[in-house]
Amino acid sequence: MNARELASQSQAVFWVCLIVVFFAGRGLDGQDRQPIKPKPLAEFPIARFGDPLLLPVTLGEECCLFVLDSGATIHVFDSSLRHYLGRPVGITPAQSPVQGDFFRAPTGSVGNLPLSTRAFVIPVDLERFRQVSGEDIRGILGVEFFRERILRIDFDAGILKVFPRQRGDPKWGTPIPLRRNQARLPCSDSRRAEEHKSELQSWR
Repeated sequence: MNARELASQSQAVFWVCLIVVFFAGRGLDGQDRQPIKPKPLAEFPIARFGDPLLLPVTLGEECCLFVLDSGATIHVFDSSLRHYLGRPVGITPAQSPVQGDFFRAPTGSVGNLPLSTRAFVIPVDLERFRQVSGEDIRGILGVEFFRERILRIDFDAGILKVFPRQRGDPKWGTPIPLRRNQARLPCSDSRRAEEHKSELQSWR
C-alpha cells in the first residue's frame, strides 16, 4: 500500500468516525437525540431538616401559607378562607376522616403557578396546625397539585422545583403515575408504587 492509498484510507476512516459520532447524538431522521435539560416552571425555598413544606398560595389579594402534602386526596382550606369558596358540589364519603361539604377550588395561584379549579377543596379549622407548627398555616395542597407536574425536592439545598410533566429527566428515577378512582379523587397506581418501593429498598 503506497502513501496515497494509506492517506485515502485514513481519510475514509475519519469520515466514518465523524458520521458515527454525529448520529450518536442525532437520530437517522436528523432529529436531536441529546437529553433535554428541562427548565423549572417555578422554584420555591423550603424548610430543611424535616420541617413542613410551605408554599405561598394567593387568593384574591391575600397570600397564605399552605402545607404541601402528597397524602391528601383533596386540598384543605382553613375555615377563615371559606368566603373564597362557592356553593358545595358534594359531600365527603362516610369513610372520610373529615365529614362535610366539599367545593371546587377557587381561582388562585401557587407562586406563579395557577391553582387548578378542577381540584376539590374542603374547609377545616386548622387552628391546631398553627399551634403545633408555630406557622400561620391556612391550608393544605393535596395530590392534585402534582397533576401534570413533576416536583423535585432538594432538602439539602432547601429548594423545591416544579417542572412540566412531559419533560422529566430519566436520571430522576422511576415515575409513579396518578389516576382518578371512582370518586374522581386522584390516587396512585398501587402496583407501580410497590415496584418503586422495592427499587428503593434495593438501593439501601
